[in-house]
Amino acid sequence: MSSTPDEGGGIADSVKRLGATIIEIMHTRLELAGLEFEDQVRVVLSAIITFIALSVFVVLALMAFTWLVIEAVSPAYRLGALAAVVVIYLLLAVLTWARLRHILSMRPRFLAVTLNELEKDKSGILRAANYVGETAGRSKP
Repeated sequence: MSSTPDEGGGIADSVKRLGATIIEIMHTRLELAGLEFEDQVRVVLSAIITFIALSVFVVLALMAFTWLVIEAVSPAYRLGALAAVVVIYLLLAVLTWARLRHILSMRPRFLAVTLNELEKDKSGILRAANYVGETAGRSKP
């Protein structure tokens, strides 16, 4: 008879430890998610600022280059030269757009590491819960 309270206390202690472990795991995973989020924000902001600066300098360079090309061409052919420059710029814009779409399609899933760790935790908790359930089932006559 004295073994019944011990078994109940053992199971209760196991459940308490399992609950505490789940809380600790969730705390760790939330910290990891926060760190990943901060890292993603930092990378995106840096990329945006760099892209804006790059865009300004490229536009200035293209304006100067276009002016030089048009001035170098004979006045009779300037309209044709300007049309050719516009077509080249449009082609470069289309190629750049395709490259950007490719880069964005290859990026990792948002919070991928955190989600993978949570999936591992879920599997481990389910295994532990099944083990506790099997142990409790075997100890009863």
